[in-house]
Amino acid sequence: MMNVVIDTNVIVSGFFWSGPPKAIIEKIEERLFKLFVTLEIIDEYRDLFYRFEIKTGIPTISMLNFILANSQSLFGPD
Repeated sequence: MMNVVIDTNVIVSGFFWSGPPKAIIEKIEERLFKLFVTLEIIDEYRDLFYRFEIKTGIPTISMLNFILANSQSLFGPD
């Protein structure tokens, strides 16, 4: 299993288009990649999904839920 941190542009591309970004999302779903996130990364994903949903009208809650369900948090004391 490979540990990964994913840029927000790759996340959005992976959910809506084919190609390497989609393959990354599929590998996370298949548990071949282990996604790591911090609170800051989650906030960035959430903000991006919100803007994308406002712009396109496409609901994005399932994308955020996918990220939360398939990631390992790196939350810890400061």
